[in-house]
Amino acid sequence: MAQQACGPRVEVTPPPLTPYRHGLFSVATPTTLEDGNWHWGVRYRTTGCYAETNEWPLPCRYDNTCNPHPNPEPPQTKKLGPPWAWILGDPFAIYAGVHCMPGADFAAEAATIARDRLTQGEQCAAEYHLWTQLQAAAANPDDHYCGQNKPVNITPPQHLTDGIGLAHAIGLLETHIIRRMGGYGVLHIPAELATYLDRRIIACDRECTGPFKTLLGTPVVLGACYTSNLRNPQNPADPTSDTYTLYATGPVQIYRGPISSYEGIDQRTNDYASIAERVYAVTTDCLIAYTTAARPCD
Repeated sequence: MAQQACGPRVEVTPPPLTPYRHGLFSVATPTTLEDGNWHWGVRYRTTGCYAETNEWPLPCRYDNTCNPHPNPEPPQTKKLGPPWAWILGDPFAIYAGVHCMPGADFAAEAATIARDRLTQGEQCAAEYHLWTQLQAAAANPDDHYCGQNKPVNITPPQHLTDGIGLAHAIGLLETHIIRRMGGYGVLHIPAELATYLDRRIIACDRECTGPFKTLLGTPVVLGACYTSNLRNPQNPADPTSDTYTLYATGPVQIYRGPISSYEGIDQRTNDYASIAERVYAVTTDCLIAYTTAARPCD
């Protein structure tokens, strides 16, 4: 549009911004904690790590007829697990800031702008933090952070290099969750793969306001800030890989503190600056599993 020089432009109301509805916050609404003591981190006890149950052979039936056990060496002891595992959530801070030359109404608006910028981007920051934690756990399974269970690669051995189909990968992950935990966990998938997921794989409610779910009902995070440039946990420096790593975890919980604001003159630039900051902690209940999916064909 041609520049009009006849007079000053009239300021109008900007278009509303609709928050992204299918990211990490769709499966776990953040809980705000006012007690500053939790800034050292959070923890809770879970029984989700030890949902394994086993069959014990009974040699005789209720009618007192007995059959020899088909296994010549039936088990002599029952498998017992610990009562629970501790799930840990380490704190991390996210912030947003703004600066400008002093003057006009900026000083009065700076704190509001910084807080709005923080709330717009905090889901993305939480996703990126969780995704890098999952990548680190998969690449270093002996240094994991998830209770007593090590991250497990459930990719079929013959497809460790080239990956499996996307629908197959999702099916393997959610089946693994249900077998291990006896209930629903969460699938974590980069949002750039969303266009390859039709309603035969995942779907949402009529208004599509809730989380996406698989046909079995497992919640799915389509993380816009799940970075695909770290695709292969065994070779995270390779951005040219034709495979994607998809993750499954137990249920996710998110904790955050209140927003703190700091503002004043930046003596280095003589600008007026404002920073908004809050502390987060994200936990995933016990389980971490992952598999490698081949890049879908366009």
